[in-house]
Amino acid sequence: MEVSQNFCQCLGFIEGLSSHPTNLCCQKIASLNAIVKRQHGGARMVCKCIEEYASVYAHRPFDASHIQQLPIKCRTKLSFPISQHMNCSRYVCEKILKNCLN
Repeated sequence: MEVSQNFCQCLGFIEGLSSHPTNLCCQKIASLNAIVKRQHGGARMVCKCIEEYASVYAHRPFDASHIQQLPIKCRTKLSFPISQHMNCSRYVCEKILKNCLN
């Protein structure tokens, strides 16, 4: 619930409906980053919640260029994945492999 309430503030920008994320969107991205840091498995949980939220509430596909611009325009980094085709199980596997190879 907390994730969807935060993420919904950015949906218009991520769908390409607006050219800039709102200040509230950027604040909520910071909140999502905080969730990731304070909860074990937080990145996966946030990813799964966004995946589920998008499957129900997104009216159009996510705009790849807006996803890339989000951390730049909000002056932060994303501690969780967002993509045009959310696939959290793939992300988790990639993270595990990356950690094993390092």
